[in-house]
Amino acid sequence: MSAWSFGPLTLYARRKETEILLRTEHDGVESSDWVRWHAAPETRFELRPALPDRAIVVAPERPYRLPQRGESEIYVGIPMFVRVVSTIGGAVEVLADYPSEVLSDTWWGGFTEGELAYWVETRARRAVPTEPYGPNQAVCPFHLVNESSQALPVERFSVRVDYLSLFSTDSGVWTDEVSVRYAGPDEGSEIRHTGRPPRAAASVKRLAGPRTPPPSGLRGRTFSRLKALAWGDR
Repeated sequence: MSAWSFGPLTLYARRKETEILLRTEHDGVESSDWVRWHAAPETRFELRPALPDRAIVVAPERPYRLPQRGESEIYVGIPMFVRVVSTIGGAVEVLADYPSEVLSDTWWGGFTEGELAYWVETRARRAVPTEPYGPNQAVCPFHLVNESSQALPVERFSVRVDYLSLFSTDSGVWTDEVSVRYAGPDEGSEIRHTGRPPRAAASVKRLAGPRTPPPSGLRGRTFSRLKALAWGDR
């Protein structure tokens, strides 16, 4: 049996002639039963990094207000997933994605429209991290511009991580930058994904592309003053 650790996650694998068995633990607590996958003897297996399969909702370390025409930077720590893929010949198949941390479900949006997301306990920082968030987390640089007619309370916001790529750099794993121009509660936000590594990064290597190619002219509800259905007293 083999085992690999990624932050709180430990992934166990057992290989037999025609199958592979996978099981996970988080912080030493078993989080899944053994799952059997059929695999021909010549099948090879790889572990790859991936971003979560839903949008994430985060909060800054200290809530603040962004004045009209103001700009600010936020750096978000995103817990990565571990992707198990099988390769045989030239064919590649994704077997499973395992979150490196146990993530809480939350609802982002209003009562009549919205989406299921993950609440991430890691607080977003307003300065470039001098130390990595953790070996299992990627840093997402978030550029905010307030183009509305009033101050923007930055208390919690969502990040559509399925449109982001992953890059290995000399300062850890980063995503491409997200640029958000907030026009108001009714107009929403104009969101742009650069697809490029952070400008200050060196020794850059692309690790993974986006789960979904980002559309052009994307608009969405990035900020919200409504309490999400599953947040309780957060």
